[in-house]
Order: sequence, then C-alpha cells, then structure tokens
Amino acid sequence: MTGLTGFAHPWLLSGLALLAVPILIHLWNRYRFRRVRFAAMEFLRESQRRHRRRIWWEQLLLLLLRCALIALVVIALARPQATGSLASLLGAGGTTDHWIVWDDSASMGQEIAGTTPHALAKQRILDLVDELSRQSGQHRVTLLRSTQPSLPLADRELVDRSLVNSWKGLVESVSLSWESTSPALALQTIDAALAAGTPAAIHILSDFTRKDWQEDIQTQEAARRLDAKTVRLRLIDLVTKPADNVGIIDIAIDRSPPAAGVPFTATVAVRNHSNRAVSRLTVTPRWNGRALPARVIDEIAPSEEKLASMELIASTAGVHELAIQIDADPFVADDVRYAAIMTPDTVPVLLVDDTPDRRESMYLALALAPGGDAVTGVAPDVRNSAEAASLDLSSYRSIFLLNLPKIDREWGRALRTFVQEGGGLAIFMGDQVNSAQYNEVLGSAEISLLPGPLLTTPLVDRSSPDEEGDLRPADDPLWEPLAQERNSYLQTVRVDRYWQVDEKNILPSWKRVLNHRDRSPLWMASNQGKGRVLISLTSAGDSWTSWPQNPSYVVGMLRLQDFLSSPVVDRPESNLGEPWNLRWNLTEYRADATLRRPASSEITEEPLRAQVDGTSASITVAGIATPGVYRVQQTRADGTTRERGHAFNLDPKEGDLSKVGKANLEEIWKGIEFDYITSSERDSWRGPRSLEAKDAILMILLLILVAEQALSLRLGYHRRDH
Repeated sequence: MTGLTGFAHPWLLSGLALLAVPILIHLWNRYRFRRVRFAAMEFLRESQRRHRRRIWWEQLLLLLLRCALIALVVIALARPQATGSLASLLGAGGTTDHWIVWDDSASMGQEIAGTTPHALAKQRILDLVDELSRQSGQHRVTLLRSTQPSLPLADRELVDRSLVNSWKGLVESVSLSWESTSPALALQTIDAALAAGTPAAIHILSDFTRKDWQEDIQTQEAARRLDAKTVRLRLIDLVTKPADNVGIIDIAIDRSPPAAGVPFTATVAVRNHSNRAVSRLTVTPRWNGRALPARVIDEIAPSEEKLASMELIASTAGVHELAIQIDADPFVADDVRYAAIMTPDTVPVLLVDDTPDRRESMYLALALAPGGDAVTGVAPDVRNSAEAASLDLSSYRSIFLLNLPKIDREWGRALRTFVQEGGGLAIFMGDQVNSAQYNEVLGSAEISLLPGPLLTTPLVDRSSPDEEGDLRPADDPLWEPLAQERNSYLQTVRVDRYWQVDEKNILPSWKRVLNHRDRSPLWMASNQGKGRVLISLTSAGDSWTSWPQNPSYVVGMLRLQDFLSSPVVDRPESNLGEPWNLRWNLTEYRADATLRRPASSEITEEPLRAQVDGTSASITVAGIATPGVYRVQQTRADGTTRERGHAFNLDPKEGDLSKVGKANLEEIWKGIEFDYITSSERDSWRGPRSLEAKDAILMILLLILVAEQALSLRLGYHRRDH
C-alpha cells in the first residue's frame, strides 16, 4: 500500500494558513496602482495584448512557486511518515526490522570504572531506540537476551516516541544472569524468524569475550548465514579493556562418596585469568555454614592455576555443603564456588570370589576394611558368582571380580549396565580364568569390558629378582600417595605370573595404569559411560604376586576403590542454567518429592511431581539461576526420607574475560560484512542517518526557491545599462 501514514508533528500543519499571504500580496500588487493614460501607453497596451497570455501564465507560476515554498516548509517541519513507493520517493526507507541482542551472560557483570557492561547496555539500548524514533520510515524492534532468546522482552514493536519512554522501565528491570551462553543461539533464533523481503538489522551489545566470539564455531556459522541474507550486522563492544580477574574453577574430592566419619581431602583450583601476578590470595572454606581456617596462596602468575587443599570430615551421613570463597575482585561471580558432598554410612563394595578358600578376596577385604581404629568406610560383601548373579548391583558402588573361571553373557550385560550408569568394575585375573571364554563374552562388541584379546596362557616370569621390584606405576593420580614415598615398599614387590593382552589390538579408550618391569601392562583402565573399568592381569591374592604381603598393598587397594567409586560424569554439580535430572525406582520411593533451595532464596521449598514410566520415575529440575547447594527430598515406601544434593555454580569459562577486537573479528569473519562500534564512539554508535522525508522535501524546496528567484528576475522591471 502506498501513502502517508501521518505526521510526527501534525499541529504544525496549521501553518498552511500562511499560503494566503502570497495570494493576497499578488492580488494587492495588481490593484494598488492608479491608472494614468498617456499617449505612449497605447504602444505598451498593444504589446501587452500580444504577450498577455504568456505573462499571465508566468505570474501564475510564480504565485504557485511561492505558495509551494511555504507549504513545503510547513510540511517538512511536521515530518511526514510515508510507506510504500511514496516512502521510497521521499527517502523514508519503508519498514525495517531491528533485532537487538542483549548479552546478559555473567561476564557482563565485571566492574570497570565504577560500572558494568550490563549497565552500559541498558543506556545504549535506549539510545538506539531513541535514534530509530528520529529516523524516517517505519521501524519494528525486537529485544532478545542471549541467555533466553526464545523469550523476547519485546517482539516487533513499532518504534515511536512513546516506545522510548516505555522501554526505560523495561530495560531497567532486567537483571544480570549468572548463566554462560553463546550468541549463536540468539543468531539462530533470529535467522529462523526473519520475514522474507523485509530489510533487517541486528544490533549485538556484548563484551565480546574470546570464548564466545573466537572459539565458538556455531556463532561464526550463524553470522555467515545472516550475512548471506544481506542482514546488516552491527557489533557494539561495551568493553575497551577487560577487568583483571582471579576465579575458582573447580572443587575436587579425593574420594567419592566419602563415608561418614572418614576424613577426605577437598582441593580447590584457582586460576589467574589476568595479565598480572596476584600475591597473598586468601582461600576461605565454609563447611555446612561454619567457617574453617583460611589458606593463603602466596602468588599466582598470569594465566597460572594453583591448588589449595583442606582435610574435611562428615560426622553424619547425608548431604553436606562445602563453600569456598577467595578475595573479592572486579568480577565477583567466580569468587565463590559450592560442592555438594553426599556421605553414606558406609560404601558397599561387592567382592566376587570363586576360589575354594576365598583366598583371593581375603587380602583385598582386609585392605578395604582393616577394622579397629582404621576406619575406611568401605563395607566389603564377599559372594561367589552364583550368589552375585541374583543381587541388585545398583546397591554397590564398585564390584571386584576375583579370578572367576567364567562369566556368562547375561551377567556380562548386567555388569556393562552397572558401569555405564556410574559404577566401578575391577577384574582381577588368576589361574582359574578361561581366556577364550572371557574374550567371547567380556571382549564382545556388545559388552566390551576388556582392553583387547587375552592371550592363551599367562606368562611365567623366571627372571632373576630385581632390586627395584617388578611394579612400575604409570604417571597417574591413582598412584600419587605411593609416588611421594619414592616407593620404598613397591621396590620389593614381585610379580611371578600375569596374563598378556594382544597389544596390537588394544582399544584406544584404555590406558596403562601399572606396568611390569618388562614393560608389559599389569593394570589397564578405561572410562565407560558414567563409570570406570580396570583390569588387573595378575591376581588380587598372593598366588601370583607378593604384593598382598607388602604394606603398600593397603594404600594401593584403597586408592583403587576411590578411583572406581568416583563416577566419571554425573558429579553432583552443574553449571547454572543446566538441568538436574533424577531417576529412581517406584518400588523404593514415592513419585512426589520436594526441592529445597539455599536459605538465601526467596522460596526455600518447592513441591515436585515426577514423570512416571512403568516402575520408573524421573524429575528434571530446571531454571536454577542462583548458585548454591540444592536438595531434593524423597520419601521411601516405608515412610522414611532421604536427600540428594546438587551444587549449581557459575560456568568456570565465564571467568576468562579476555576479549576479541575488531582486527580479530575481521580475521575470524572473513567475507562477512559487519559494523564494529565501541561504546566510546558515541556518534559512530548511532550509525549513519538515512535520507529522511523532510530531507528530501528540503532538497525540493531549494530547487523551487532557485526557480522562484529566476522567474522573479524575469518578470521584474530591471534597468539594463547599454
């Protein structure tokens, strides 16, 4: 449709009454002279008769030009709004869709010169809308947050002066998110929503951190697709120089889960993301809300990571909260981190032993639970393979298979599921093992619990004794306590017999953990699903090795148990914004549950209802936006309750505030056209003004004025000197 949609200042159209002025002047000039007849006039009258029609048209044209001058001045001041071809004729530009992407990720909260990029973005958004309201043509604007692009704050709203005022409250009400996000999702959302044939511009307000703009391939691909659609990309950089930042990136527990009453070590990793060294950094732990003695890290060099450890103990079973805080800096979001520690009364471990006198499990059970004052929290349950096949394996944290003659396929599948869901499995070899049957079942593609094919018979070591012993631990955290002693005990351990694996066909997911002195592997481990698998090619008892009679055996087996019982993934921790998925059996727990939030939350309890699928139930806890330890309380069939804890923290990547600049983006986005504007470049930030309707009218006005002056000169009586 073509036409005028209105005027920005319609009250100024009353100035059109001034059109009467040139008409009155014209009429007045025709009748204000007194008629005097004299002889020479006869010649003039004859000339006038001959030229009357031309003069009449020229005077009428002059009158119209003067009226047009006044009319165009009034219309230009009233600022007409036009659409369609008329808008194009007047330079109004038609309708343009503007998409404003507001980066509200956690890094936008860094404090720089008394303010934050998030606060600067609020003013820049209002500036942009104000500028669009002054541009000709129609402009529709959509405001998206990068953390929730599918839920726009404003959707295709028509820009006018009233919108500028209404948006002041809108942008001021938006709080900074603790989530980590990439601009790719917002760009993909816009790409899917673009209206065909409508000019569009995307304005992105961000701190342009390197992790989002240089390392994120999806962002580059989304920008390239938009550029192919001739969408104008305007990148508005709100940070000239990022703040210096030191942040906590991880809390690790040396054993998981630590049983009640058993000491364990928590290690916090702190990283200096800045370009300057940091001295005397204080690390303050709080255990269940109680402050513990602080640790001090003497110095952290630029881009360096340092560790600080502390020994803790949970006197009771249940969910415990560990919060660790460091000295505040300009980016406070990563100065505190939480961990949920779930401690059972004991850690149940299944030992499956088919030897007649159970000698294979005797040493291992004693190492895991020595008794007396040596409290390990491990509760070994020794069974033969027939008994173990009927057990619910999910009630154990780890399983040790000790010199079993064979393993049937059905139980092999159960062991595979146990590992995939987070359990730990150790397979110890011995003289009863049937290597062909192990290869057929455990080595099959379906079960895949072996590193490679076992050779036909075990190797007998007949070499002379070695002063340094037969064990060669690999460079692995599992051996850290023994490695610190330079292994005075390990140096005396002998291994007389062990099975061999076809080393040409070892799967790449397996690694060596312990070697024989002849460089053959003795222990090999692999992460599978959420759990771990370890195979020992020698025995757990003393039939093939002297290790069970060595003091280092207890330390080694306890470290192995900690390794197996710690899930590879599914740690009780998530980044803010990520879901927490829980699943359980309805034969044990009811379908309803209660979410308990940290005490700092406005709502501390929230009822949850599970999705039921047969005898299984599941709940997804989503939308967690505040860091802390969250708990889900469930009720058992007998009416008793249990709690499951989960820590939500800032994504540690948000602490890396290093950024890209225009030169980096030009290199990364080769072939993509974009405008790059810094926050300090205020005039450039507003962008080039398009030709407005009033600008076109003023140009026409200038042309009319020139024509009017030329015609006035022609019709006037001017003396010519000859």
